Amino acid sequence: MPYSIWADLSGPVADRLQQEMYRLSDLHCSPKFQAHVTLTRLTEHDADTVLQLAAKLAQTLAPFELGFARRAVLGAWNPIPERNQEVIHVVLLLCDTARPGITAAIERVTELFKLPDPPEYPPHLPLIFCAQMSDDTRNTIVQEAKDHLFGRFAQAGLQLEGTPLPVKSISVWETPYEGIAQWRLLKEFPLTASA
Repeated sequence: MPYSIWADLSGPVADRLQQEMYRLSDLHCSPKFQAHVTLTRLTEHDADTVLQLAAKLAQTLAPFELGFARRAVLGAWNPIPERNQEVIHVVLLLCDTARPGITAAIERVTELFKLPDPPEYPPHLPLIFCAQMSDDTRNTIVQEAKDHLFGRFAQAGLQLEGTPLPVKSISVWETPYEGIAQWRLLKEFPLTASA
């Protein structure tokens, strides 16, 4: 079973990001999911190990702030293991890794879970997942997301670029390949280390 560790977002900008994700989901008939930053995806660990290590991770991280790199919206696709040539299309908003909080979190995740360095997955916020999507549609979503997040957001007084988003907890999710409808929260861990 694959598991994912998420940085949980809060604040008004995070709320607007969630609204943008819902807008994209409605527009492209894709599943809705909670706004988050993926710290890592794990496929070689059992649930007990993931939860134990996530608890240690939360104890060693203080609440931190993350941000997003300028117009860093990417379109990609992920192969689905054991499903022939089927893929999941995804549009990602990449984190600004110059910020010390997210850098420390990724370093600690890599150390605790004994992951490759550099990590396979850069820290990112997935905006949309969709199984049925052409490359042209995905590229259109990328451009649209850039215009919304770095254009209309700013016009509405919510500047995404350079605005810190507070992270006060992490959470562990079951994220099976079968689809978002099967994703399940296992546990949330508040970040308890001193800054």
